[in-house]
Amino acid sequence: MLVHAFGPLRYAVGGVTFGHVADHAALGAPTPLSLAQLRGARLVALPVERITIFENQAPFLDYVERVDARRELVIFASGQATWAVVALLRMCAASGAPIRHAGDLDRSGVLILRSLAARAHVRIAPWHMDAATHARFAAAGRPITPDERARLARLLVDDPPTAPGHDLLRAIHATGVWIEQE
Repeated sequence: MLVHAFGPLRYAVGGVTFGHVADHAALGAPTPLSLAQLRGARLVALPVERITIFENQAPFLDYVERVDARRELVIFASGQATWAVVALLRMCAASGAPIRHAGDLDRSGVLILRSLAARAHVRIAPWHMDAATHARFAAAGRPITPDERARLARLLVDDPPTAPGHDLLRAIHATGVWIEQE
């Protein structure tokens, strides 16, 4: 189980401080971390303005090419997040930095975001996962199947309007279009 991270992260395990994520980020490279590396880890330093999670690899790699590695921690979750992603988020939540998530503009993307927030016990805001973004890219989307539209309808019956991604789910149901970022 791996998570890829990019930014000024320093953590400690058993009295040993590790700065390899920050060191690699300074050179422009993300770093894989395993669940075994993160077990029992505690945050030493994470001087960032925010934490950004990407569900998909291509946008993650594009983003780390442009972001200031000193000001943001960027995480690649690889779809439904592994326990390594969860462990990293739990540890990094101690920094107090706001956390946002960029995923597919479909029901699964919203459910992945919600599942990760619940499993990590952190507040995660959707980023570019809203009705306005959906409207901007709907022409490039694909039609959802009748079965998927029915699943969306069932979900929306009890979905709280304040739940992350609720407006996106309503837009997908209304337009019948889903969008995958990769």
